[in-house]
Amino acid sequence: MRELVLVAAGGAAGAALRYLMYRLPALGGIPGGTLSVNVLGCFLLPFLAGGNEHLLVTGLAGSLTTYSTLAYESFRLAEQGSHAGFLLNLLLNLSLSAGAFLLGSLLSGGMI
Repeated sequence: MRELVLVAAGGAAGAALRYLMYRLPALGGIPGGTLSVNVLGCFLLPFLAGGNEHLLVTGLAGSLTTYSTLAYESFRLAEQGSHAGFLLNLLLNLSLSAGAFLLGSLLSGGMI
């Protein structure tokens, strides 16, 4: 039960932060909020992994990042006729998130 409460508390904080960041403007047609939360979450994950996994990793980082919204927004771009935006959104999110995770790992002396 304690672990569930920790996940819920971290999840509430991550969801609130995601809500605030989701309001960031689009970057050349690419949804800026989703890109920002995914990159930030991937950068922070190596720093958070050494702490309380339930609170920080599963709760905070899990509710902050969002690949379901990435998929939705990407397909919305394609539906609106922006096939280049569809591909760019996916490529930017995946490459910048992976790069942010690698940088966070190197700076934290952590996971990689």
